[in-house]
Amino acid sequence: NHLHVVALTPLMDTLIREVVASPSDEQASPRTTFMMGLLLHEIPKLEERPLGLPFPDDTRLAALCRGFLQDPSPRTNIDNWADRLGMSRRT
Repeated sequence: NHLHVVALTPLMDTLIREVVASPSDEQASPRTTFMMGLLLHEIPKLEERPLGLPFPDDTRLAALCRGFLQDPSPRTNIDNWADRLGMSRRT
């Protein structure tokens, strides 16, 4: 087994919300049982997506991200990055 990232369909989004909102009794209602079955049935049909985020369009930010991936540091934070690039934290 391995992890997959999948796209959620409107049906799956609704099923997940309904199942999570259902009472967590020891004995699930027939409705909840049905929704869980449908949810499990639909999982293999979901479109697989790549795991990752796109790099920023700004070349300075992209270079900073590449550098971090090559040499990650737990001490680096958004304020350090903003200072290094001469931009605000919000940018």
